[in-house]
Amino acid sequence: MYYRLSSAFKSFACIGLLLAVSGCASSGNDSIEKESSSTIDSKIIDGKTTKAEVKTLFGDPEDVDYRDKTTEIWKYVFSKSHYDPLAMRAFQSVSKGKKKTLTVMFEGNVVLKHNFSASDFEQSSSNW
Repeated sequence: MYYRLSSAFKSFACIGLLLAVSGCASSGNDSIEKESSSTIDSKIIDGKTTKAEVKTLFGDPEDVDYRDKTTEIWKYVFSKSHYDPLAMRAFQSVSKGKKKTLTVMFEGNVVLKHNFSASDFEQSSSNW
């Protein structure tokens, strides 16, 4: 027996398919996921906050760089992306997302200065 699918059912099926293939991925340090410049500035005070306090707030840094015997730079990075099926290009899939970076420079045991940035990104990958 042959049944006709209603246009509403077809629409729901298409929406369901789009949601199923539009996955999300995150990487990096989750502790800065919900942070903004203003929340970071309220937690890190240049000339006052210590390494131990930064480590308590954000955990181990992703990267540590040494400028000289007394200057250390800690970097925290978090990115979250999602596949965008509506932005597909010929033979490529597109991911869009947001990347957050916290950089903290220490002089000895105390924060000398810090910087927080958040930016949107788009990344294409080949389907070949």
